[in-house]
Amino acid sequence: MNRLQKIKNEMSQQQIDCIILFSSRNIYYTSGTAQFSICLIPLDSDPKMFIKRNFDRGKSETWIKDVVQLNTTRDVIEEIKARKLDKAKIGIEMNYVRVNQYLKLEKALNAEFVDVNPLFSHLRMIKDKSEIESLKKAAKAVVNVQKVCRETLRPGITELEVAAEVSREAKLNGSWSPATNFYWDANGFVLASGENLYTPGDYPILSGVGASKATPRSASNRILEEGDIFVLDFATNVDGYHADHARTYFIGKPTEKYKELYKLVHRVLKTIENQILVKKEIGVLFKEIKQEVGKYQEYFQGFNGYRQGLGHGVGLELDEPPGIVENNKQKFQVGMVIAFEPKLIIPGWGAIDFEDTVHLRSDSTEVLTNSPFENY
Repeated sequence: MNRLQKIKNEMSQQQIDCIILFSSRNIYYTSGTAQFSICLIPLDSDPKMFIKRNFDRGKSETWIKDVVQLNTTRDVIEEIKARKLDKAKIGIEMNYVRVNQYLKLEKALNAEFVDVNPLFSHLRMIKDKSEIESLKKAAKAVVNVQKVCRETLRPGITELEVAAEVSREAKLNGSWSPATNFYWDANGFVLASGENLYTPGDYPILSGVGASKATPRSASNRILEEGDIFVLDFATNVDGYHADHARTYFIGKPTEKYKELYKLVHRVLKTIENQILVKKEIGVLFKEIKQEVGKYQEYFQGFNGYRQGLGHGVGLELDEPPGIVENNKQKFQVGMVIAFEPKLIIPGWGAIDFEDTVHLRSDSTEVLTNSPFENY
């Protein structure tokens, strides 16, 4: 069953007469092109692409047959009226549509508007063969990024200098675009050392402090010192698909406490990866893993104010459902691709953060990111 048919099956079940897509990620998923466009999907007839630019390229890339030039949103409104769908139940992406676009639609159409973000999130959770291939390319790229990070770290270099090297490596491996998600659109990577590991930024996760007040996350001008703990949590975006990968490093000779906590978080990650997760309830896994960190539960995924999530789906966006959180009663399914990221963040000490992107199969958990660990 192709993607368009899956979308229409969901529309039929939810009694949605028509969908208007504005977001480039859902348009790409549906049509095969990410050119600036609007995609109209009626339940009972073929879809239509309205491409603003680049029209010729978009027309050659999409598998949708009915393609026209987009001048303004009014073109789409007139098409809806011509199809007698102006009083229908119309799905729009309420996390993406700009307020002025929504008001224009609401004024011109006497329709019932419903949110179809959950519909597309549900469909995009399960990856097909071509998506898995793109995700594997992204995983290979981000493993190379971690390799360059290991080779670059030394006392006297700044976080920003490390960031420059890993960013260059990502681009050399085909990751030209920044990671994207609907929370923050363009999404920077996490790079932090020393006290920056437990100093919160504007993300509810370990984020680094950034280079200025205007950019309060990721790398800073801090100079790495002997005895520092260093974390790189990097996401590559290859063919539009993301792989998310974190490793923790020590500058110089590691302390006994560092080795103890490194081994603990490594064991937790392997406990996840060595399971067949399909059909297991997500919240149950979260609770099991939290128990495994024992006396360090207070710092599991971060202390007060940090998001209590053990991971997330990845795909056309960096952060996709399912969220690996305690109250999630969903079950893992074949074809999901998840970034699992157990971590400890301890104020006054530092952090240990590991993350792997994995593909859930019926008989195993396939780890796509395989950077090595220290053998303490």
